[in-house]
Amino acid sequence: MPLFVDWARDVLENILQAIPSSENPALIKGIRSKFRDDFSGGTLNADNWEVIQLGSGQAITVSNSELQINTGTSTGSTIIRSKKSFSIPVRLSFVFYLSQRIANQNFIIEIVDSAGENYARWSFNGTNPNNSIPSVANFGIAGSAIAVNTANATSTYALYEIDIGLNEVIFATRNLEAGNARASSYSRNRKIPDPNLEYFIQVRVENSGVVSNTTVFVDSFSYQIPELLSAEITGGRGSTVGSEAIPVIGVGGNFSINGAIAVSTIGTITALDNVVYSTETIATLLANATFTGASKDTAGRKNLTVFVNSDQTGTLFVDWSADALTFFPFPGQACAANTSVVYQQETPLRYYRIRFVNGATAATPKIYTLLRFL
Repeated sequence: MPLFVDWARDVLENILQAIPSSENPALIKGIRSKFRDDFSGGTLNADNWEVIQLGSGQAITVSNSELQINTGTSTGSTIIRSKKSFSIPVRLSFVFYLSQRIANQNFIIEIVDSAGENYARWSFNGTNPNNSIPSVANFGIAGSAIAVNTANATSTYALYEIDIGLNEVIFATRNLEAGNARASSYSRNRKIPDPNLEYFIQVRVENSGVVSNTTVFVDSFSYQIPELLSAEITGGRGSTVGSEAIPVIGVGGNFSINGAIAVSTIGTITALDNVVYSTETIATLLANATFTGASKDTAGRKNLTVFVNSDQTGTLFVDWSADALTFFPFPGQACAANTSVVYQQETPLRYYRIRFVNGATAATPKIYTLLRFL
């Protein structure tokens, strides 16, 4: 009896710890379910996969940690399906390639329900090794399917993803063993799989009048089902309170902002990579002549760097203006012949222009500028 009481107490404590409360307001477990098969061994793992159909003249083998399906040349199809089911949301990843792309063959890797009516799939057919077709369906009604260039040829290994959420399906590809992001990404929002069903991984190979054998190589399948965390983002409700702001990090490219941005005394806006390079002049300048460059807007950038290299002596000047009309000269920088000079100055006014006064001999000054925020 005491052993039963101890066991019951432990069970009750575990249940209470799993119930959200004021002391335990949120349980974030990260990944709720996960699966991966790298096809180790010499046969298809019967605990993970079942062969629904084996086409005439087609063969399934496992070798070198790869699932290999030989299509043969006879008309028919092979279907392999996972035994373990899973729910939505889910992200499926697979690594595969095809030995060739020829007409009258179709290769499908999909997330599909038991009836085959709800699915999200990658289809690979036709002769172009770069073409693939991401498509979806909801209870037998197909959404739009568009042949796309995946940026990854199927003649070499690449990683493909199907990421199914409650209101969007994202198809993506990326290179293997590379530090870059997704090579391509495609979204579908209409007629996507129903989130209330159980789903499976399915591989289909279809032949119709082919003349040579194609081999499908699958290196791995994996999926993960994340925990959904309900959260209210107050910054998305029109609030202007700083504590409710949503931080944004730009990783490159151009950003368009409509309207003005007010910067308070407690912070600044900084663009670390917004640098402007200009070639001021590389033309020949006559003796005792002066080059005067065009007016340029610093657009809030704080630092100007000027590089000068001339084959004759001269003097560099940087003039500044508040309105691009009236310029104020600053002390000049002497430049010796065939000597590179780097001149740096913090921007005192909004506009600047470059002047170079040549000596008694014709010269070819090369002058470049760089504007930056920091």
